[in-house]
Amino acid sequence: MVRTIRWAFLGLLCLTAFGYAADETPKKDPPKEAVKSNEMVIHFHDGTLIRVLAMQENIEVVTKYGKLTVPTTEIRRIEFGLHMPEEITKKVDEGIKDLDSNDFQTREQAGKKLVALGRFSYPALVKASKGTNLETTRRVQDLLKEIRAKFPSYQLKIRTDDVVHTSDFTIAGNISMPNIKVKSDHFGEAQLKLVDLRAMRSAAGSGELEVTVDSTKYGSNPNTWMETDFSVADGIKLSINASGSVDVYAQQPGQYLSGPEGNNQLGRRGLYMPGQLLGRIGENGQVFLIGTRYEGTPKEDGKLYLHIWPFQGGGGSTGSYTVKVASGN
Repeated sequence: MVRTIRWAFLGLLCLTAFGYAADETPKKDPPKEAVKSNEMVIHFHDGTLIRVLAMQENIEVVTKYGKLTVPTTEIRRIEFGLHMPEEITKKVDEGIKDLDSNDFQTREQAGKKLVALGRFSYPALVKASKGTNLETTRRVQDLLKEIRAKFPSYQLKIRTDDVVHTSDFTIAGNISMPNIKVKSDHFGEAQLKLVDLRAMRSAAGSGELEVTVDSTKYGSNPNTWMETDFSVADGIKLSINASGSVDVYAQQPGQYLSGPEGNNQLGRRGLYMPGQLLGRIGENGQVFLIGTRYEGTPKEDGKLYLHIWPFQGGGGSTGSYTVKVASGN
């Protein structure tokens, strides 16, 4: 009887130990849910960003060559042009007309209304500023100065076309529907008015990019720039981090190595130090220094271009930088 109890007790100890061992086994975190192909980040004109699911399958874009139906799963980014409600269009037209009135009070009231309308009246005022009536154009120029001082530059666009970037090509035209149906975790289903939207980008990768900049191609001559697939939006925060090493003087290997901040031994050669990583937005955008890290809010729209400042007359360079780009964070 004692032996039976002893074996039962030992068995209980083994089961208890096994239970402890099972408890100590590291628990794996549940796999992260993949980003859905129709998951988007919406940028509003007031600076708000929200993450949503596009509920409609397609977006129709009217172009000069006809209407195109674009699946939302193929959309990587949309840069919305100026969309105005009919009543706002009417107010702008009346205000522009009243600027030519012979009555001083009528002109004054028209100017105040146009300034208050801001981004909606801006394109019409830019057009009116090129008129032939010198007195009116002077008045319009004053109104434009007031609007530029009152509203952020990214809101003051004169482009009316919507630019839709897909996986394969870019479409310029006008999105025919006034709203986009979406769903968010916090607000449920909603109809977003195009008049309130500034940009929309896919959450599946368009907000981040990693590239390698080869100094043999993009750091041996002064005008060789690498075009990336990253679209920068005016007024949206941009972050760039760079690492790696290049040899800016290939004729003497290993003597003049540089990181993205540039080579101090050689000093400035022109505007920048050899080896410095530079960027620009668009083919003709203003050049800016990236170095190992850049954070800023650009005032331009367009693709990001990268360049390594060369040691001119040094016979070319070798090596590369790894560059990580993100926006909207």
